[in-house]
Amino acid sequence: MKTAKWIKQGLVYSPVDRNRWMSSHAQMPIVHRVIGGEKLEIIFTTRDQQNRSLPVSCEMDLKNPGKISNLTLDPFLTLGKPGCFDDAGVMPSCFIDYGGVRYLYYIGWNGASNVPFRNAIGLAVSEDGGKSYRKFSNGPLLDRSVESPYYVSTPFVRIENGTWKMWFMSGLDWHFSSEEKPRSFYNIRYAESKDGVRWQIFPEVALDFIHGHECAIARPWVSKNNGKYQMWFCSRWDFYSIGYAESIDGYRWIRKEFELGLSVSENGWDCKMVAYPYLYTHEEETFLFYNGNSFGQTGIGFAKLEGKLGE
Repeated sequence: MKTAKWIKQGLVYSPVDRNRWMSSHAQMPIVHRVIGGEKLEIIFTTRDQQNRSLPVSCEMDLKNPGKISNLTLDPFLTLGKPGCFDDAGVMPSCFIDYGGVRYLYYIGWNGASNVPFRNAIGLAVSEDGGKSYRKFSNGPLLDRSVESPYYVSTPFVRIENGTWKMWFMSGLDWHFSSEEKPRSFYNIRYAESKDGVRWQIFPEVALDFIHGHECAIARPWVSKNNGKYQMWFCSRWDFYSIGYAESIDGYRWIRKEFELGLSVSENGWDCKMVAYPYLYTHEEETFLFYNGNSFGQTGIGFAKLEGKLGE
């Protein structure tokens, strides 16, 4: 892909308009459904006064993206039972439709004794096109393992020829400093499944750091064009930015950040961070939804690709 040109379209939703329980953040945007041709239902995760994460939705009009409607007042998934992997947070990451069922893969998290959090990957399913969901189980599909000793998070799933493929964030370590909070380190791993529930994790890292100052790679979004896989993701060294990589097999990736063409703004809501990308194509136009400063504290925005994906 030659260097892309993205035209920023501005904010979709900022959590300054809080209802009776939403306290902060509009994190991890997902285009969930098209309504009436030009309206998109966006699901995202917000936080309550106790910093617990819960998913809600709103609608945006592509012709008037700064004005949202139908912001939900009640989360469509609830926290897990005390002691479960998702008793402090439920954060949808991606969904896939298969056999008349919508599979919503989400991040569940709870507190840990010596570090700020512990994440795992859960599943909710819908049999009415995403109007309502139920959790598949009280336990996670993927959790800490030999390959990911600290946590797993931000899954992206697609199906090809009967094989379910997942790219996900793999927790590697925590680094402690007397001057700041513990910093987590994570990269991207790959897994396959025959049913979307039981997963086999591949032994090698799929997408790794490119220099010694980088410490985090998260929220992969994968497409396939002309036999080539393309991945958008976010990475961090001094700040979070959105990266881009390509692969022939979907397992081993070559990073090509210089071809992305999207970075932080000079000022405003995304001047310090662009993170958690979600790519969406609507009527031959491609949009990239993402979060701005402070991991979504300033809200959700999007950019429009000039030209077509894969050019």
